[in-house]
Formats: sequence, structure tokens, C-alpha cells
Amino acid sequence: GASFSNKVVGILFSAHWCPPSRAFTVTLSEFYQKFKKAGREELVIVYCSSDRDEAEFRQYFDKMPWMAVPFSDTSRKKALMKRFSVTGVPTLVLLATDGRVITHEGRAEVMGDPEGKLFPWNPRDLWDILGDSLHSTKGESFRTSLLRTKEAFFIYFSANWHACRVFNTKLMSLYTKLRDEGRSIEVLFVSLDRDNSAYDEFVRDMPWLTLPFGDARKDHLLRRYHPQGLPTVIVLDPNGQTITSNGRLMVTVDGEGREFPWWPKSLAELNELCVDSLSESVCFVTFMDGLDPADRQLLIQRLQTVADRYQETFSGTVDTHKILFLYGLDHSLVHQVREFLGITVPSPVAAIFDIRNQLKSVWSPLDNSVTAVTVSAITEFVESYRSGTSVRELIANV
Repeated sequence: GASFSNKVVGILFSAHWCPPSRAFTVTLSEFYQKFKKAGREELVIVYCSSDRDEAEFRQYFDKMPWMAVPFSDTSRKKALMKRFSVTGVPTLVLLATDGRVITHEGRAEVMGDPEGKLFPWNPRDLWDILGDSLHSTKGESFRTSLLRTKEAFFIYFSANWHACRVFNTKLMSLYTKLRDEGRSIEVLFVSLDRDNSAYDEFVRDMPWLTLPFGDARKDHLLRRYHPQGLPTVIVLDPNGQTITSNGRLMVTVDGEGREFPWWPKSLAELNELCVDSLSESVCFVTFMDGLDPADRQLLIQRLQTVADRYQETFSGTVDTHKILFLYGLDHSLVHQVREFLGITVPSPVAAIFDIRNQLKSVWSPLDNSVTAVTVSAITEFVESYRSGTSVRELIANV
């Protein structure tokens, strides 16, 4: 067998039937071969297949310049997917020479650093990035360690653009309200403005902390949190662990802060609070529209049992590898998601979908029986998706 001694190991979870997987494999192959030509031998890649059959696997793997877990070794592939909480493809997990996980976001790192200048992309600790001191927008010194005394704090990526200014007003209103109520909260503004004058104008009325324009810490925070557009608000607990990366939505929808600091629930209703998460997460939804209250309550209890178990399973893993468990009742979004997924069968019906990778898997019990939607049936459906054995279709509307 190949020696992984003193190597960074990349485990590529991918499948030929998935268009984003095929596209990323081309990019990764170019990256890997460039690495080899430069005489760099510290990276080893192993392909872990979610292909449908041996022929599909062989056709795909023959074009790869690395090794693979044998297609027939189903137990090892399932164990790897479970070990690294992989719920979608393509995923590239990078392991350090001592076996610890460097990042689950190898795909984003390769795409963002195609020359590998920062390889192996070891994440810096948040507190190490921030250093000992920060400053308010008024220039007052602030000890970074004080963030550890807060109920929660925000890292706020934004810029002096119209949509960001509109949101900034909402955030300032919530910040003031929570502080007036005696809640312990802080905000650190990270500017993505194009020039110093735009930055100066934007921070003038901000009542919180800021990194100076052009501060080197900005790039490290961008690499750590990968904001997908502006504004982005990352909500953190006193230990620097992410409570939610959807702070922008929470501030917008819960402007009074009733649910602050927005700890994630293992199971939630499909409504406006979920909008951003639908496109950023692998989502499990059980549609209950049209069912009577007793049947809804029974299903919610069963879903809660499953969702609680998976919350433990996903504890400590990155957001992108968790499954968001939802149930759909009467909110207008339920009909929209049904239409988007092309699901016309009556409730109860369950779907797992991944908008980023344009995939869906749908399950409904025989005779639309509520009693057939058991804890074990729900778990079996989720596990078949996670292991890559469920029937997956492209989402036609994407």
C-alpha cells in the first residue's frame, strides 16, 4: 500500500453523476499535477466514490491521477463518509500528517488558492488572528479577551454599498436595543470597502469595534469564515464558536432580538427564518401540509427524535456538513419549496435536497400512511442519502 507518512492526505468525496463533482475534479487534477511538477510530494489524494456502479466508477477514476478506495469496499466508504460527516459531493477533506482534520473546505481552498501558496491551509485560531487588542470606531482601545465575557459577539463583514447601509441601520438598532436591555453583546466590523474614504464614511456612526482599513487580519478572517456575499454576520459564542453564520437573516427577521443569540434548533419549521439556509445547507424537509393536527404532532415528535440524534452526530463539524431538519406546515414557503422540487404527491412526503449541488432525493410512504413514517424509516432515508445509496435526481428548476 501507499505510504502516507509525513503527507497531507486529501479525501475526495465525489461522483461522476454529479456535474459540480466532475467540474471540481478537473480543477483538482490541474492543481495536483502542478504540485507534482513543482517537485512537491507532500500531498496525497484518495478518491472515495459515490458512483452508482463499477462501470461509472471506472470511467471516472481512470481520468484521476491519484488513488481510490476500491468501489467494492462499501463499508470503508460508508465509514469515511460518517467519520467526516459528509452529506454532499464534491467534498475535499484535508488531513494533517498526524491525522487531524485541517479543513472540510478543501474545495473552497483549492478554488481560492489555485497556486497553493497557502497550502495546506491550516486554519488559524480566531484568538490568534485577532491578537491582544482591537479598537472601536472612535479609536478607543479594547482588550480582545473581553470578547470572552460576552453573551455573544458578531463578526460583521460589510462595505459602504447601498444594501449594506440599509442593513447597517437594522443592525445598529438591534445592537442598541440589546445593550439597553443589559445584554452583553459586541460587534467587530471587517471592511471590504475599495478605498479608505468609503471606509471612513461608513464607520463614522458605528458604535462598535472595527479593524482599520487594510488591516492584515481581514484576510485571515475571510479565509476562516468564507462570507458568501455582503453583508455577512457571523454570530459567535464567548469561546469563539459559531452559533450561526446566518446572522444577517436573523437580524432582518428577528429585529427585536426575541430569539437572540439564535442558537440553532435540531428541528425547525420551514418558514422565512430558513430562507438563506435552504441554499447553503443540505436540507431534510417533511411536508405535512394538508394533514390534521394530530398527525402533524405525531410526525413532529418522531422527527424531533431523529433530528436530536443527528445534532449529536454533527456536533463539532462544520456547518456545510450538517443536515438542516425542517418540517413544512402552512407557511407560503412550503408551497414554493414543493414547486421548486417538483413534488406533487400529497403529505406526508419527505425530501432531502442540496441546492448547491442541484440534487434531490424524495421519499413517501406507501399509501401516504402517516404511521409508516417511523423513526427508523426516517433514519433509513437519511442514512441512504448520506452514504450515497439513495436515488438522487437533478433539481430541474436550478
